[in-house]
Amino acid sequence: MCIFTRNLAPDMFFLIKNKYKIVLCCCFLVAGNFIFSQDSLKKYSYEELFQLIVDNKNDQEKTAFYLKEYHKRADAEKTTERLAEYYRGFVFLQPEDKRNTFIDNALHYAHLTDNYEIIGKTYLTKGVVSHNIKDFEGALTSYLKGYDYISRTNNKYLKNKTKYHIGIIKNYLGNYDEAIDFFTDCSFFSPLSLMSTIIKKDI
Repeated sequence: MCIFTRNLAPDMFFLIKNKYKIVLCCCFLVAGNFIFSQDSLKKYSYEELFQLIVDNKNDQEKTAFYLKEYHKRADAEKTTERLAEYYRGFVFLQPEDKRNTFIDNALHYAHLTDNYEIIGKTYLTKGVVSHNIKDFEGALTSYLKGYDYISRTNNKYLKNKTKYHIGIIKNYLGNYDEAIDFFTDCSFFSPLSLMSTIIKKDI
């Protein structure tokens, strides 16, 4: 035994001698906790997972963990409605430069559902993605496509919401008369709220 090792405190010598065993034990503990966490998610429904993602949206590590579980489960079950909801519902948790690709994935699965409401809502979300980056022409195209599907449903609220979004974009593009037509067709908006919404660019 060298002089350096002989002069070490007993506790320190024990740690050096057994460092590989300690590291190995730590690895097993971490792996065990991870596996337990994955298994523990199985008890949650899709709705509960969705809420966990929303509640932890400021914690990137937890959000990524719950998102992975949601997608893995939907993909394993080949549930097109859930996959469409995954890509549509969590698009704004993605970096801005990945949102277009993410929402296009949502549209792919939405069309596979043959559900007009799901397809329409997904086009609405695509419109919002375009709107947020000031691509107003792209937003209008998506909103109009969304309305084409939503108009075939019985969801009056969604119909009015889509008309309102179209009116907003028409207003941005300077088509004020057309914007007013869409706004006044939204039965749940009061005349006062419509007047405050229509703001011309030259003001």
